[in-house]
Amino acid sequence: MPPAYTIAMLSLQPPLGPTPEDCHRPMPEGPGEAQPWPAEKGSTGSSIIDSVQAYWQSVCPPDQPFPARADIDPVALGGLLPFLFLTDVIEAGRDFRYRLVGTDIVNHTVRDNTGRLLSQLVAQGSQYNLARLYAAAVKERQPMMQWLVYETGVGLRRWYQTLVLPLSADGQAINMLLGVAVHYQELVAIFPVGSARNRSD
Repeated sequence: MPPAYTIAMLSLQPPLGPTPEDCHRPMPEGPGEAQPWPAEKGSTGSSIIDSVQAYWQSVCPPDQPFPARADIDPVALGGLLPFLFLTDVIEAGRDFRYRLVGTDIVNHTVRDNTGRLLSQLVAQGSQYNLARLYAAAVKERQPMMQWLVYETGVGLRRWYQTLVLPLSADGQAINMLLGVAVHYQELVAIFPVGSARNRSD
């Protein structure tokens, strides 16, 4: 008679870089709250997200609170591009339109949402929470960070961390958001019931 098996969930992010924080991140207990994340607050826990925020800050004109879309150089962002998205701010934050969605983000969503309004996607995964996050960045006029836990169509629990950064064409009104999202997931490992790996004693 074949042995019974149990499923153990291991928290692991696919390797995205050479630093430890880009290889392994523990699964949060639940969804995080949107929170302001100015640069002086320190690391977000992800070197990918930290790098995007450092770049955003470096291209911000000294006499303005935010950089403009024209200040963002895709070539300078290089390998970070798959994790980036860009949204237009519509009616002062009442809605948002995805202008660009990076390939890594597309690979973790149901479809490529480039060109779509966020209001059209509220029933898709965590888009409702994203609408609140984006609106908070416009209202608070500063970077906002959040993590979100979700479940895939086949029942795998996953989570991602995202930071949105205001952009302004005139230095005052926020007309776009530059965002970065890094996805993590729980991998399933199967061990025979009663194996040493499963024992708690």
